[in-house]
Amino acid sequence: MSQSKSSNIDTLEGAFKRLNEEPIAKDFFKDYYVKRAQSPIGSLKNDISNAGDVFQKHLFSGHRGSGKTTELYFLKTLLEQDDRFYVTFVAAIKDIKLSDIVYTDLLFILIVKALNLLEERNVKIKKNKRKQMEEDLMQLKGDLDKEEIREKKMGISLTAAAEWFQAFFTWDRTIRQRIRLTAEGLVDKVINNFNVIISSIEEASGKKLVIIVDDLEKVTDLDRMVDILIRHAYVIGRLNCHIVLTIPPSVRYSPELAQVQQTYGVAHFLPPFYVLDKKGRTQKDQVDLMVEIVRRRLSEKMISSDLLRNLAERSGGLVTDYTRMIKVSLNNMIQFQEECISDKSADVAFGDLVNDYSRITSPQYFPLLIEIYNKKDTTDHQNIQFRELLYNLMVLAYYTGGDEWYDLHPAVKEVLRRNKTINP
Repeated sequence: MSQSKSSNIDTLEGAFKRLNEEPIAKDFFKDYYVKRAQSPIGSLKNDISNAGDVFQKHLFSGHRGSGKTTELYFLKTLLEQDDRFYVTFVAAIKDIKLSDIVYTDLLFILIVKALNLLEERNVKIKKNKRKQMEEDLMQLKGDLDKEEIREKKMGISLTAAAEWFQAFFTWDRTIRQRIRLTAEGLVDKVINNFNVIISSIEEASGKKLVIIVDDLEKVTDLDRMVDILIRHAYVIGRLNCHIVLTIPPSVRYSPELAQVQQTYGVAHFLPPFYVLDKKGRTQKDQVDLMVEIVRRRLSEKMISSDLLRNLAERSGGLVTDYTRMIKVSLNNMIQFQEECISDKSADVAFGDLVNDYSRITSPQYFPLLIEIYNKKDTTDHQNIQFRELLYNLMVLAYYTGGDEWYDLHPAVKEVLRRNKTINP
């Protein structure tokens, strides 16, 4: 670890800052990244690198909090080291309104990223193609502020076009809905224009475009997610670039996913750290990796390695729940006037997590939860309740040695114990 990162490693302020550090931070991978054997990023990178002239579309799946964002930024870093690619990143939760997203919204944000890249690289689009793009934008926007997207005699600029598409997500819902209705009739033209943009990038640089779209798994309406990525897979499939799209594990069990295998192929899955095996035995190597994630950020003066191991097991291998409990423990340490995080502070942090899960653990789920707890699987993977449990992180999917299996989140196990549904 660099001296700049370690110089304040013993301070609470520094601890919280490092625990909140995002993978876009400078030197993040040098200072903080812990490589995990179960990550499919190496395979995904190889698929893209060896695709030749085929533009591949990939689904990347994993539970919220399993570390997908970090792994996807690592993929971006790896691909940027290959001079055959330009790589751009979409943080959907920031760049799109996920609450009412439709498939044309996704198409718009992909266009924004492609246009921004053209602008950054000073790539030009031929006059007749720019004119066509302007006409399509005018048709999409109708009579609203035409001059905002028209340059005098010069046609549309890349910056103006990108700004228009980006602004779409800030407009009133009624306006966005009207534009969407128009966009549905223009999909073929918009796709053709998008591909013209991509061709301009390739002609100017000799590089293919890779777009990584993160956070789509945070779309709360599962049917909306299915509509965007599965029912309209043909739209994504026609775009002349490599695209990586995130989905929650629950969508992997959609009966419709098999119908679009020609578009996406196999969905790559990032499991949580399997800190416990099927029989509930601690997996030391996996726990050690989670401990290392925190050890790169906090000193032993704040929390012992034994307590870190304990919290790793209580997290079920979800990095977000793990770091959340540590941050709550740090606050408890201050409240209890402790010199370091104690068992008491950690227990309170886990208790807070249990309380959160208890609010969504309805008795209607108990029979299926008990089945999964006992069998580490279920007889019906397409059961809507099973998919809801996966989406809400109450059930976690693990992948070890070619075997995919399931277990309850430790906080959910505690909820069931308190309800005397399973043995202590």
